[in-house]
Amino acid sequence: MPLDTATTYPLTRLRLDGRRWNELRLLQAQISTNPASSGSSYLSMGNTSIMCSVHGPAEGRRGDGAAGSGQAIVEVDVNVAGFAGVDRRRRAGGSDRQSTRIATTLRSTFQSHLHTYLYPHSTISIHVSILSADGSVLAAAINACTLALVDAGIPMPGLLTGCTAGMSGSASTPRDPRHDELDPLLDVSLPEEQELPFLTVGTTTALPVGENNMDEEEETMKVSVFAMESKVHSTYLETMTAVGIDGCSQIRELLEGVIKSRRPSLLLIGLQTWITDLFTLSLSLPLSLSLDLYKDHLLFNMDMNMPTTATSMMAMTTGTQSGMSMGMGNHTGDMHQCKMSMYWNWYTIGSCFLAKSWHVTSRGMFAGSCIGAICLVISLEFLRRAGREYDAYVVRQARLRQSSRGSLLGDTIQRTSPDTENDPTISASSKQAASSATDGSVNRSPILYRPSLAEHTVRSLIHMVQFAVAYIVMLLAMYYNGYIIICIFIGAFLGAFFFAWDPIILSQE
Repeated sequence: MPLDTATTYPLTRLRLDGRRWNELRLLQAQISTNPASSGSSYLSMGNTSIMCSVHGPAEGRRGDGAAGSGQAIVEVDVNVAGFAGVDRRRRAGGSDRQSTRIATTLRSTFQSHLHTYLYPHSTISIHVSILSADGSVLAAAINACTLALVDAGIPMPGLLTGCTAGMSGSASTPRDPRHDELDPLLDVSLPEEQELPFLTVGTTTALPVGENNMDEEEETMKVSVFAMESKVHSTYLETMTAVGIDGCSQIRELLEGVIKSRRPSLLLIGLQTWITDLFTLSLSLPLSLSLDLYKDHLLFNMDMNMPTTATSMMAMTTGTQSGMSMGMGNHTGDMHQCKMSMYWNWYTIGSCFLAKSWHVTSRGMFAGSCIGAICLVISLEFLRRAGREYDAYVVRQARLRQSSRGSLLGDTIQRTSPDTENDPTISASSKQAASSATDGSVNRSPILYRPSLAEHTVRSLIHMVQFAVAYIVMLLAMYYNGYIIICIFIGAFLGAFFFAWDPIILSQE
């Protein structure tokens, strides 16, 4: 039988597990728990434990709708263990009405939340295993799926987190402001779910709209999930929703700490994934399409601002978030998407180059990007001139050393006169060297010189930097932005004008 939660709370103002109304349960999470999957996670909220694994994006199978779709299809499979609840029972096929409802909610939520347009004709499979169900199962599943998707490197506009909120008593009658004895409850447990009305809220960080809002420190939340199965009067709905959104922001801080604790390993895994994807796409698709998908995949979202905490108990908070976006549906952020094309374009504001951090958001920033492209090409010409000047320096040093060695031979030649030609003390080889040195009509063979190890190291370093700058210029040109390509031409002209004005050697007759 469920415990009498509605009677116990008004007497002590403490819940059955000792928490106050605005406290979360202990949240522990890990990522990369299953090396065989693309991404995996383990999350526990109180006694609710969930494991999640993500496979894909993979090529869509025929008949499932992904093969002919312009975006990826998200598939969710939820399996509730027989020992997850209080009553142990065998479920047919490992699923029941609860798992089907959770799978449907997760599928529709992440189908609209993820950037599925980056993976056309593919499938993203999410497998959720509920090991222990002690309340807030849907919210915990949302959080576990978010961590697994981040571990898999699938782009999304922000972390999607879920939390439950309820009331401390029956809220079926209208709320009386003069005799309000009911308090909202954050992160309800299983005994509270069985007696009290509750709802599940899922929020994500909304991207700023407009240039004036990009410098605001206060984050706004956008509601992406709103599920409620119990009956409650509409006067309590606003309070419960505000408490749920506040709980989502607290959970988001915890999840960001977990992700940051694994950030170095995620960078290595992401680099390996990019190289593998590029090689695979280059074998099966044309080169232009491969580079297009690779650049879109490279824009992943490892640029999340993450705190340093890993797993901890959230402190008590009494305030609720104000000025939050309560609109339902999915946030797309079209105004701040990176605009790229594999065809000739004239994009200015909204274009991205090389990395998502190089996102042009104003005309001044685009002008600075054009000036930077010009300076980059000028520096390439400067490096070429520096290589030629250093080669000339090496030649001069070699000639100085050769002339210093030749001076000794000159002294010997001066000491050799016609009077000494018949001197038997002078060898025949010395006489032949002296005669060949004084004969101006003798053909001289070219002198070869091999630079020393230090000189060749400096030449190699100059060549490496020159190659790196040229490769970056090539990557900039591959965005097919007309303004950037014109700036590359201007930089080539200015660089040749300033650093390629070398004297021309005229042939001697």
